[in-house]
Amino acid sequence: YLLPAAPPAAAVDALLADGLGGDRLHLAGRTLYALFQDSVRTSKAARRIAKLLPDATARNLRTLQALLTLAEGE
Repeated sequence: YLLPAAPPAAAVDALLADGLGGDRLHLAGRTLYALFQDSVRTSKAARRIAKLLPDATARNLRTLQALLTLAEGE
C-alpha cells in the first residue's frame, strides 16, 4: 500500500491489534507491505487497512515495476 504520509501511530496500533490471522505487514515510512495468507479479498488485515488508512492505495509489485519502467522512459 502506498500512503500519502506516514500513518499516525494510533492507526498503526489499531491495525496490528488482535492479530492478523496469518497475514503479515511491514511498515516502512509511507509504504505498507502486506503478504496475505490466502487472498486480499478474504483478509481481515485488508479490511482494517481500508478502514484505518482510507487514503492508502494498493498496488502489486509487478504493477509498481511497470510504472517505474514507464517513468524512467525505458
